[in-house]
Amino acid sequence: MKNSFIRIALILVVSYLLFCAYLFVNQRSYIYFPRPGLQNEWSVITDGVSVFELNNQGITLRGWALNKDRHQAIIYFGGNAERVEANIPEFRKTFSGHSVYLAPYRGYGGIEGTATEENLYSDALAIYDEVAKRHAEIFIIGRSLGSGVATYLASVRKVDKLILVTPFDSMVNLAREFYPLFPVGLFLIDQYDSASRVGQLESQTLVMVAGKDEIVPRQNTERLLSAFKPDHLTVKVIDQATHNSISTYPEYLKTLADFVNNSGIPGSGQNKKPL
Repeated sequence: MKNSFIRIALILVVSYLLFCAYLFVNQRSYIYFPRPGLQNEWSVITDGVSVFELNNQGITLRGWALNKDRHQAIIYFGGNAERVEANIPEFRKTFSGHSVYLAPYRGYGGIEGTATEENLYSDALAIYDEVAKRHAEIFIIGRSLGSGVATYLASVRKVDKLILVTPFDSMVNLAREFYPLFPVGLFLIDQYDSASRVGQLESQTLVMVAGKDEIVPRQNTERLLSAFKPDHLTVKVIDQATHNSISTYPEYLKTLADFVNNSGIPGSGQNKKPL
């Protein structure tokens, strides 16, 4: 009986350690979900839309530029598995007074290379620095995974306004929600620790929250919000939205447009909507 108990315990311990090893080796496949590019997608361009390219670390980054030659620019960092080009029609209209830059991540949309936190940060800096040569003011929008990229960028470059859509506090805390029995904090390489950065940001920031977000738990969002300087933050909750459906609600684009175009919205107490 005792030997059987020891044998079962040993099997459980070995199985646990093997799964920890599996998570460590395959962790990025649980974070990044790149979608392949469409055939000839770069050559299909409509009026007011062009393709931009730049080189970073030997990788050719490509993206779409909308409404070129405006004074102010918006750089958009998309969510996981999102085709950023799907935003072109609505963003052209919503942000008609701004140039908008949409760029797939490294390893996404036919872009060569591999997505990692370090690589995405490096690419974001390269894109920002290129855009800054042409525009005096730059706004940043980051959705889901892109919120981590956007927050990092705002912490090391001048960002006039920052918008975070369905953001999380850190990848470690998010992983703990999904894998509570495993020490993910010990082996997670790409951490996207936005909560440690936002308290130092000087950018007026809009955070858009999906009231029924099934990917980012409410407590993760609350931890992020509590780290901001209160007078730098505006929060908009779309109550019925889920993590992926938030952009389908009419108030999504309206809120983005109001924040981008109206300097009186951020930091004006009455506009805050707490969770």
